[in-house]
Amino acid sequence: GEPHMLARAGAGGKMLGTSMGGYSLSEAERRGQTSHYLPPSSVACTVLPHGVQVIDCLTSKCTNSWGLKGKAPLLPAVIVGRGSTLAMACEDNTIISWSSTNESDLSKANKYNLKDRKVFKILAHNMLDGLLVVDKNFGMLLLSSDVKRELASADLGVNKGARIEHMSICPVKEGNISSSQSDSFFLVSIGTNVSGNACVWRSRFGCSADGSWFFNKAKFDLLPAHADSREARLLACSLHSGTTNFSILWDNHVWQQYRMSGGGSAKPSLTSSRRMRDLDGLASSDKDETCKTMVIGTSDYLLVAGRMQMRGKGAVESKLTNVVRAYDLSYGTVQAEIELKWNAQDDDMSDSSSFRILDAKLNAEGSVLTISSDKCVLSCAIRSAPMSLELVLGKEINEKELEPPTSFRPINVLSCVVGVDDDKKGEANISALALEAVGRAVKEGNRREGAVLDELSSMRDPAEMTNCIKAYIDELHAEAVQADLLKKTGGKGRGSARKVKVVMSDYLVRWVVSKCTEEEVKGRLDKAAIALVQAGAISTRAHPRLVPYAIETGNLLLLEAILRNVHDLSEEDIVKSLKLVLVCIKKSSMDAYVTAMAAEFPDLPVLDHDAVRRHLLDCIMLVQRDHWLLVKELRSLSVKEALRFLRYCQSLLQMHGVAANVKHQRPKGARAPPISCVVDWTNAVLDAHFSSLVLNTDCHGLLKELKELARGERQLTREVASMDGLLLHLLRRQSLPVKPMKFYAVETLYL
Repeated sequence: GEPHMLARAGAGGKMLGTSMGGYSLSEAERRGQTSHYLPPSSVACTVLPHGVQVIDCLTSKCTNSWGLKGKAPLLPAVIVGRGSTLAMACEDNTIISWSSTNESDLSKANKYNLKDRKVFKILAHNMLDGLLVVDKNFGMLLLSSDVKRELASADLGVNKGARIEHMSICPVKEGNISSSQSDSFFLVSIGTNVSGNACVWRSRFGCSADGSWFFNKAKFDLLPAHADSREARLLACSLHSGTTNFSILWDNHVWQQYRMSGGGSAKPSLTSSRRMRDLDGLASSDKDETCKTMVIGTSDYLLVAGRMQMRGKGAVESKLTNVVRAYDLSYGTVQAEIELKWNAQDDDMSDSSSFRILDAKLNAEGSVLTISSDKCVLSCAIRSAPMSLELVLGKEINEKELEPPTSFRPINVLSCVVGVDDDKKGEANISALALEAVGRAVKEGNRREGAVLDELSSMRDPAEMTNCIKAYIDELHAEAVQADLLKKTGGKGRGSARKVKVVMSDYLVRWVVSKCTEEEVKGRLDKAAIALVQAGAISTRAHPRLVPYAIETGNLLLLEAILRNVHDLSEEDIVKSLKLVLVCIKKSSMDAYVTAMAAEFPDLPVLDHDAVRRHLLDCIMLVQRDHWLLVKELRSLSVKEALRFLRYCQSLLQMHGVAANVKHQRPKGARAPPISCVVDWTNAVLDAHFSSLVLNTDCHGLLKELKELARGERQLTREVASMDGLLLHLLRRQSLPVKPMKFYAVETLYL
């Protein structure tokens, strides 16, 4: 999306940097201080000489601000934990901390004096209720969120003369435990040693069973040597969100991804390497003041921000300016780029290309990117787009040379580029051999899909059309499975079974979807649409008519397939589906779903209508969504609908409870939403209908029941948690807990 300004330094001002984080709404704030509630999409901006602002990057509104009052920031303020406090390093060698709901200036902030330590970096994480301070000698100091207590300290083990380019905190997730807070973390640092070789340092820290905090001994590893990066210098690096894996961009424009298995304990191994195009002009020398940064969005793409050559279109010449560019990691080609510019009246804000980029950050969902320069903070939305032939090859293609493609199968195009010219992927000039292979693949795809389209066009019976489409999908799936096995095993083994996505051209899919939604055949091609959805060929961006059609007709089989297989559903579509299932669903639609499931699984008990409704609600709750966009759409629910959904969330919470006595009938292969998902949805409905639920006395009974349920589970969890230290003592021979249970016995032998 186009960039828009979140904050500006103003005339004579300077932006120091930003920090992103999430805020939690406490019970006291719910009772009367809702004006101080700050959403999880908040960005803390530190501006000299004005102060600290907190801005919601989704609405671009400033939600709180504080004046400096004599404080001189050394580093940008960070959001600590889930948002109850903020912290900042000052030039007088102190760390200050203050409440996010404090309306006054920073003169009354808590203060921690570092004495002779000089701050290098302060780090926070939304799952860590504390603050990590790293000094210039690379000593680590863990402070409480209010900086009143020193929790632990250790040395990172970085030798003198080494340079650290990137530091991040990563929570350690053990087993399948999903929690809003973690007891163990890694500090991952990437940089170069005295010899200029790329290295990674990591240190594990956390809270032990007895409540004390610890640092494990730091580990150091040289990155594995590789031909693409040998003799190259580290240009930018970034940790992958939520993992200990990381990526490095070298000054020869080679990107490499490294994996640290075993929670960061094993040596890093190189998993991917690719040369990236169009990075000319990106800073690569220590003397160049142009800052560069790299942000990893997902495992599929990376974002690079810095001063680069903006590619000209048509007769427009390319120019050197501040650019954010998205790369596909499979092929190293540019997928999208935007110039960081805006309309500004101030003289010192008019030339955006001269600004120095400080950092770039993604929100937790990966949907919003914020870029901080020395003059302002920008924000832009990120959305994925369908792959095209031009994006794969990284250049414009003259379609006339490749036989005008009424349709083509991208899987053929991608495989021929990979197979024929693997070492040239991402280069500016695609070889003639690769283009010839692309042409053959396009011709073959056109021939096959053209034959399918001709056959479909000659048919009048929707049942015959459905069988034809299913047969073609089965054929493509068999080819995709075979290609996947060859790729994984080199033709020397059976390989591991996994779900393989079938890739079809948008032209054929659009033809089927348009036919499906026509009045004269409405409802009779739905099975073909379901087959396309289950094959992974449908996206709401490319085929926006299918979801409204499924909701309008009440076809629950089609809606279920969409909810389980389409991964770019908007929050508006999610809430419309929720409304349908809650109150608008017809008995005939329920009967059709029950009949279809009984025919598919004759050995299982027949589902009742309540089981169908619960199953569809589960499917809706499991769809990926952005919390605050969902809250906005949930406001369209009536109070009756919100109460009905909260009742179902209550039953799921009881089902997940330790003393669970609620059992739900579900179709074969269906799964219940995890406890974290249920809590997220419950909070979203409460946030969306806060005023209505407070003013409507009929809702108070349900709210009290939810409160009692949460209190009971919390109390039970506290009681059981006291056993943890005893079990660790017995199983791992660790120290006794500070407060043993009253029935815990220690046997003493007297000889």
